[in-house]
Amino acid sequence: MKKIKDKVRYLLQKFPELRDDDFKLMATFYSFELGGWEELKKLSAYDFFINFANHKYTSFESVRRVRCKIQEQTPDLRGNKYEERKILEQNVREDIKSL
Repeated sequence: MKKIKDKVRYLLQKFPELRDDDFKLMATFYSFELGGWEELKKLSAYDFFINFANHKYTSFESVRRVRCKIQEQTPDLRGNKYEERKILEQNVREDIKSL
């Protein structure tokens, strides 16, 4: 998990636009995992998905969880939508409690 955490932290620091978009974060994460954009361009979509289905890449959920934890602990790596999500989270909790 530490390797994932280090990679995610690096990406969030280097590319602030990834802080609010898990899909952009994952695309960038996978490109780094595969050796960069040039290496990714050499890989067919079919081969990528075969490898993905065979668990050769880090899971989306692991990266997302690490991103959440990093942003929880490191305010300067939070995106613009962080506060919005926290407010919505609180509203959902209150709605659930009232059921």
